Amino acid sequence: MKFHYAFQKIVDLKGNEKTQAEWMLSMAIGKLQAEEKSLSELFEMRDRMFAAQQEAAQRCAPVAEIRNIQAYAEYLDSCIEKKTGRYPNRPCQCQRETGAIDRQDA
Repeated sequence: MKFHYAFQKIVDLKGNEKTQAEWMLSMAIGKLQAEEKSLSELFEMRDRMFAAQQEAAQRCAPVAEIRNIQAYAEYLDSCIEKKTGRYPNRPCQCQRETGAIDRQDA
């Protein structure tokens, strides 16, 4: 037999509020993890584009090809900026390997 408080409805209401808050938190954490994964994928694609640009320059590819790669990398930068609200200042993989200077905000 359960003990029944004089204000049991208030106790039940608080329990329901707690459960609802836990569900909302769980949903928010799931959404955050999805956004983090999406942002991580954008950074990885940007790293690959900078590496592809460097490889294209080393093999003397046409300037148009290099510019296309650069344009796509800049598009990825704008996607990252939209997701984060700031310029992506994380150095790409090729910059970390070669020691190149990071691009700075204008």
